Amino acid sequence: MSRGSRADARTDPTSRTPEPREDRGVSARTPRVPMDGLSLPRTEERERVTVHDRVYHLRDSEARTLATVGAFRLVPADQLDERRGDFWSGDLQRLDAQGLIERKTITVNHQPMRLVVLTREGQALLAAKQDQDAGRPRQQYHAGLVKPREADHDAQLY
Repeated sequence: MSRGSRADARTDPTSRTPEPREDRGVSARTPRVPMDGLSLPRTEERERVTVHDRVYHLRDSEARTLATVGAFRLVPADQLDERRGDFWSGDLQRLDAQGLIERKTITVNHQPMRLVVLTREGQALLAAKQDQDAGRPRQQYHAGLVKPREADHDAQLY
């Protein structure tokens, strides 16, 4: 007890704010990318997404991958979906086939690093599908590998 018989917030377990629960199936080291501001599919069924004169077919996991890669500029491919052994297949293969991402391998500290970056088309899709809510700051999405020398640093940000 502290002065005046008030409970000390540092020692009173009832005064602590509860720690947020982690979602099951999401790695503790995998950042969560908010999809609130994007008008993209939220189901496992592929849906038609039209941007200007282009038509894409995306599902929730592919939309999340696009938002993640765009927000962080580049992401190590093996960290996008840790449940799959071959990270060049599945969502990444479909996104690459539609021209929304590029898969690259660069050398960092004499080790090959497989990366995923958005293409200009992927960046345009995210920008076009971003809600125009004036009360919310807009997320910046990045395309391409700007400075390969800084790829290691950028990959560590993720």
